[in-house]
Amino acid sequence: MMMKHSLYSTAALWALPAPLAELPIFLAVTAGQTSGQRRRSALKVAGGALMVLGISTMAGAQLLAFVGVSLAAFKSAGGLVVIIVGLEMLHGGSAILKDVDGEVHADDALWVPLVMPLIAGPAAITAVITLSIREVQRGSGVIPVGTLLAVTLSAIAVLLTLLFAMPLSKLVGVR
Repeated sequence: MMMKHSLYSTAALWALPAPLAELPIFLAVTAGQTSGQRRRSALKVAGGALMVLGISTMAGAQLLAFVGVSLAAFKSAGGLVVIIVGLEMLHGGSAILKDVDGEVHADDALWVPLVMPLIAGPAAITAVITLSIREVQRGSGVIPVGTLLAVTLSAIAVLLTLLFAMPLSKLVGVR
C-alpha cells in the first residue's frame, strides 16, 4: 500500500514543481554566474524546495489546524496566490523581490520566485499536505514515509533539471 501511495505521490510531485518550466527564470536569476556559482544556486533552490515541502509534509496539517485554517481554505488561498503571480507576470511585472533600495539580491531571487511560489508553491504545498494526511489516515504510520520519499525524489528532479539548465535550455529553446 505504501509503495502505491509513493508512486502516486511521486507522479503528483514531479508534475507540480515543473522545474523545466522554470528554467528561463533560473537562467535569468543566475545570469553572469560562473558554472560553479550556478551549481550552488541549483543546490540552494533544490534544498529550499526540499525544506519547504518536507516541513509541509511533516507539520503542514498541524500548522493549519493550529491557526484554524481548513484545507479547503488553504487550497483557495493558494490558488489566489498563483493567479496574482501569473497576472503580474502577464503584465510584465517581476515576481523577484527587491529591497527598499530597489536592489535584487541573488539569494533572495532564488527563494522568491523560484523556490516559492514557483517550485514549492501553493499547489505543491497543498498536495504534500493532502497526500501526507491521506497516507497517515490510511494507517501507514505516524510519519508519511511515502510522501517524504516523493518529496525527496521531486527535489532530486529539480536539482538535476537546474544543474543541466544550460544544455536543457538549448534543447527546448528560450520560449
